[in-house]
Amino acid sequence: MKKRIIAACCAAAAIAAGLYAIRASQMRLEEPVFLTHYIDCRQCSAGKTIMLNYVTDKSDDRSVVSVSFPECPELTFDVFDSETNLKYRYHKMRRVFLQSKLDGTEPLAPAAATTAHVEFSDGTEGDFDIGQVIMENIPEPQERLVTAQNTGANNVGNSTDTMLALEDCTLTGITSAFDESCGAGVSITIDGGESSAPLALHKDDTVTFDAAINVSQPYVYNAYSLDQTLNFSDESGNIYRGYLQNIRYEPNFTESGIIAFLKDRGALD
Repeated sequence: MKKRIIAACCAAAAIAAGLYAIRASQMRLEEPVFLTHYIDCRQCSAGKTIMLNYVTDKSDDRSVVSVSFPECPELTFDVFDSETNLKYRYHKMRRVFLQSKLDGTEPLAPAAATTAHVEFSDGTEGDFDIGQVIMENIPEPQERLVTAQNTGANNVGNSTDTMLALEDCTLTGITSAFDESCGAGVSITIDGGESSAPLALHKDDTVTFDAAINVSQPYVYNAYSLDQTLNFSDESGNIYRGYLQNIRYEPNFTESGIIAFLKDRGALD
């Protein structure tokens, strides 16, 4: 009797192992798949960091050693690849931090990077779809109309920035390099909704901007950083720009969410 029970248990374990092996082969990723990122990287001067998330096969232990953007060849980066603690049955999430090496005094006109050329620790390399990263560098002006006083953010897109006016000026509007076709819309209120642009500010006035990201399907499994540009003018009509740079959204993945994302990207059948 015991032998039959043991045999049945062994048979069940063998069947379970076989089913897992079949499923694992169906879920296998030959190459990493990068999340569809939408990042507004206004200040690409030295030290500015861009974080890209990607999904790999669970058995893929390669790290990233180099990243470049064919559409922005003038940009170079130091690379810091790190594995997150998000591990799933068949896959794992990793992230790579890119720290710009661009001279801060060098202007860079806006350019959209949709492809990253990635080199891995085993010598393999490839081009990967990363969504859209807007690269731009505007050297910091000697004069500013406002300065950041308090900032705060969380990973679901909510942020608060309080600005202090250094002299009399007017907030003429708020603009973004992205539209809602990227799958995320940014809503901003000024002073809790009591004010709107254009808004006249006097020296030592403060103004608070509250931002939130509204993510739509099927883009819920993307990562966003959608900085907004604040447009100011002084009493002489000179134009200045400031930025809301804490607007972030990172998804919380589940096993089924990872699989749905990979199927949506065409990486799995």
